[in-house]
Amino acid sequence: ILFDSFIDVLGQNADVSVFFHHYDVGRFQHLIRSNKGRFSHYVVMPHLYEDTSRIIATLPARRLILVDGITPGCPEGVSAVYQDFESDMYQGLSSGLAEICRYNRIRLCLSSSRFQFVPPGCIRGFGRFCSDFNLEGDVLACLDDNMIRSGDLFIIFNDVELILALNAVKEKGLKLGRDVGIISYDDTPLKEILEGGIAVLSTDFRKMGQTAAEMVLGLSSGIIRNPFRLIVRPSLG
Repeated sequence: ILFDSFIDVLGQNADVSVFFHHYDVGRFQHLIRSNKGRFSHYVVMPHLYEDTSRIIATLPARRLILVDGITPGCPEGVSAVYQDFESDMYQGLSSGLAEICRYNRIRLCLSSSRFQFVPPGCIRGFGRFCSDFNLEGDVLACLDDNMIRSGDLFIIFNDVELILALNAVKEKGLKLGRDVGIISYDDTPLKEILEGGIAVLSTDFRKMGQTAAEMVLGLSSGIIRNPFRLIVRPSLG
């Protein structure tokens, strides 16, 4: 969705190359070094657990656009369209407090997959939400079907684990959105219809792609926080 929106705004005459760092800081550094000077603009998604600010600072600031996240100490002149992961998680969950309070416990499910990035800010925002509203919550390193129990609400980052959870709910004869709640992270068109609709915490990827493209075209600049919300669907109840 993000890439399609980005391309739609840039137009068909734009020549765009895409590279993947797979959350590997060595590969990230190699991609930056090997592509310096090759492009008019660099649109970078800096999602790694290590500090990448020094690597990113080697690119020309006024040709650099950070997408989805920002790094500490960004050089002056850099543009960015970003998620504030801690505040977004906190505010998104707070907007669904009435639905969330129906459950006995909230479980934030990280993932064992090396290709699933879970921003530390999301974990902090979740912890602050549970503390401020006196809700029982915990953080799971990963999810397996033995953890699916009545009365629990699961926030799931990894889509493979989402399917595992949905299957476990069915196998145990539980009712989704009543006995067990599920909120997925990041919306996709499939989640709108899967099991009647999966609730999501998600940024607006279409808007993010549009804003990034406008920055490339010189129609926008600066540090812009992207919209984020909880979309309530039947899996939450």
